[in-house]
Amino acid sequence: MQKTILSPRLDYALLFFPIWVGIAYLLGVIQFPQFSELIFIVFLVLLGETHFACTWLFFVDKNNWNYLKQKQVVFFYFPAILLALFFAICLFDLTLGVLVSGAASGFHVTRQSIGVMRLAGHTKHGFAELAVYAMSGAGLIAGFIRFKAENLFGLSIDWIPLAILLVLINLCFALYFSRSNKKMLASFLTGSCLYLCYMIVPSPQDAIAIGVGMHWCQYLALNYKIHFKVGQFATNGLSAIVLIFLYAGTMAFFGTDGFTTTFLEVNSYLLLIPLTSQMLHYYFDAFIWKLSDPHIRATVGKSLYG
Repeated sequence: MQKTILSPRLDYALLFFPIWVGIAYLLGVIQFPQFSELIFIVFLVLLGETHFACTWLFFVDKNNWNYLKQKQVVFFYFPAILLALFFAICLFDLTLGVLVSGAASGFHVTRQSIGVMRLAGHTKHGFAELAVYAMSGAGLIAGFIRFKAENLFGLSIDWIPLAILLVLINLCFALYFSRSNKKMLASFLTGSCLYLCYMIVPSPQDAIAIGVGMHWCQYLALNYKIHFKVGQFATNGLSAIVLIFLYAGTMAFFGTDGFTTTFLEVNSYLLLIPLTSQMLHYYFDAFIWKLSDPHIRATVGKSLYG
């Protein structure tokens, strides 16, 4: 019997199968197409940038500072080198820097999908994980070709039949992998289909809100359980929430040209402000969720199931 993280119903709605995020976004842009950019920005602020902000809660928690001091190379020196290299790439070619950030995002999102699957009971390093990597890779490559390479090389591809075929294959995988556990089925479908929407939506931001929006929801739910429900912030939650939304609003402001466009143009170096936050998020998350580490298991892991 699998452990409950939040509650039996909330685990499905927020962790294993948060499909409502994409449905809510789609209903909004279909019902109010004239406000599609505003709807995306609202999603970005409420879910996207707040999820980036939650990474810093690990550093605010005073119980983690002895651990951080023992791991200075991992948490301070190496990130500084990483950012220096990233800035060098962006100064050389900002578009290349955005692509590097996008690749890091894709790997990070897929790794979280794998982690959620393990919470649902999937076997570590099993074939189901390879299937998620394959499906995520297919969706990301298709998205890059469709929204970037097609314009560069004049390609014109009908992606809908391929998307339908991949979804059908994916459903067969899901039914095979998850015959005896609904949580496994739900978590596998979420992780493996997350990027396939790049093949059918009219714009990249729609794919981000629909697919990556589910990732944002999962991350926020996990951080709520760890930091607010049973952790240090359980008695000081209001101040932490205010800081999270101030941080999220600031990053979204710089990333969307003062909330006036979906994304800032790639020729603006103001993008480095939110991109820096995002790159640190991708890096630090590889360590602050590593439950094989004794400190992480005793803090994050204990809070997760507390």
